Amino acid sequence: PSVALGWARVFCHRWRRVLMVIVLVLVAAAVLIARYFPFSRKNVTESLQQTFPSSLKVDRFEAVYFPHPGCKAEGVTFLLKSSAPGAPPLVTIQRLTIQGSYADLLFRPHHISRVSLEGLHVQIPPLGNPGDFSGGYAASQMTIGEVVAHGAVLEVARASGRPSLRFDIRELRLGSVSAKDGMSYRVTMHNPEPPGDIRSTGHFGPFNAASPGQTAVSGTYSFDRADLSAFNGVAGTLGSQGTFSGPLADIDVQGTTDVPDFEVVRSGHANHLLTQFQASVDGTNGDVVLHGVNASY
Repeated sequence: PSVALGWARVFCHRWRRVLMVIVLVLVAAAVLIARYFPFSRKNVTESLQQTFPSSLKVDRFEAVYFPHPGCKAEGVTFLLKSSAPGAPPLVTIQRLTIQGSYADLLFRPHHISRVSLEGLHVQIPPLGNPGDFSGGYAASQMTIGEVVAHGAVLEVARASGRPSLRFDIRELRLGSVSAKDGMSYRVTMHNPEPPGDIRSTGHFGPFNAASPGQTAVSGTYSFDRADLSAFNGVAGTLGSQGTFSGPLADIDVQGTTDVPDFEVVRSGHANHLLTQFQASVDGTNGDVVLHGVNASY
């Protein structure tokens, strides 16, 4: 019994040392995380301001340590520095959630696993002045595995006092996001003119801050259940599919349209209209130039 008691004392003494070491390591890790945590309010806001040419306001911020490192921010507002007093903000986000991993903190310190955007509302002013998006922009080393937004709204202002174009975005997913290589995307949204549903996948970027209109974009699209009666003199339900590529200000689009009930209203009768077309689209203002159309009834 005395030998057993002796071994028990040695065992407990050693385990006490092990526990003390574990506690010291945990305390040291907690101190290091608190001091160098990349998702602190200071680090996140500074990174956003350095990357994006705008002033930033955050109503509420919460750092998250477990089970995944990250943060949550509410009431996020971006305002262009060149905006006139009283102008609407460029971007508002009800809740921004950033999620990383401790493995990435060690081996890929500039990588974020996932960003979630709730209540995203983007209001784009007319892009006639490249300086609106160039001041203060800095290429970031950060990469993001995935950005997800549901129920977002995009409003694009138009010149000459015309109402803004409003796009209700049901789903937006961005992948492999980086300043150097741009990003892949998948989007489902409602188009305002003519009203219909758009689905598109492709690649955008890298963003050209000095000349946004020269930013590269490419992909495929489908346009379903578009109501042509939104335009004076015609009617019908249009479906279209195609591909596109080129700089944002001069996108080359090639596709087909199918309107089973196309009608010139004054004619009083409908026909099945099929077309193949090639066009140029200015993504900064929505202007379209048709270069060739082959139509058949």
